[in-house]
Amino acid sequence: MEKIKIDVKADIRGEIIDIFAEDKKIRLIHTLPGCHRGGYVFHQTEKRAILIDGDNTFYFTDPKNPKKEEIHKVSAGDEIIIPKGTAYREFTENGTYFVGFMKGDNKWVYYEPYRKIVEDSLTH
Repeated sequence: MEKIKIDVKADIRGEIIDIFAEDKKIRLIHTLPGCHRGGYVFHQTEKRAILIDGDNTFYFTDPKNPKKEEIHKVSAGDEIIIPKGTAYREFTENGTYFVGFMKGDNKWVYYEPYRKIVEDSLTH
């Protein structure tokens, strides 16, 4: 059995704590009010998260057909599943705490239309 690895990141949006064990990752995410996150596509795995506190809006699109966007609103206790190959971003008006789960190859690429929204929000 491998040792558990922990990685902590913080910026103006809040904090992310990643806990790695073999091919599994648990992510604790605190996002401050009025912040955006995401702008990614995970090609090899789905991403699951349970909202512990707050309200969040997720925006999903298929990068191959970006004209169709789905909007998912979640509240404390809700689970959100981001299917593999789906571009996503998220926004919280009041702040959130999430627990996220991923298994396997969690490599991602930026989805530029969504990532631009996230990056632009960091400068305001």
